[in-house]
Amino acid sequence: MLDRPVHAYDQAIYPSDLSILKRVFDVLCCEGGHAPGSENARAIAHELVRHFQAGMTDETVLKVAVRTKRQALARRAG
Repeated sequence: MLDRPVHAYDQAIYPSDLSILKRVFDVLCCEGGHAPGSENARAIAHELVRHFQAGMTDETVLKVAVRTKRQALARRAG
């Protein structure tokens, strides 16, 4: 169950939201060895924002969702 309203794509992301996204982004980039400006980092950022706006606002849930997506993409590519 969500503890806050689901964001629509046209709603603002607030500073507290950005803090959550930044922490998760940093962890995922570090785990994957991705430099912050790299193509992989941009893909991670895109996925994070997409999931966040769909209502996934918990840091652990975001990490799992993006890791799962990245692993699936890696399996298809390799």
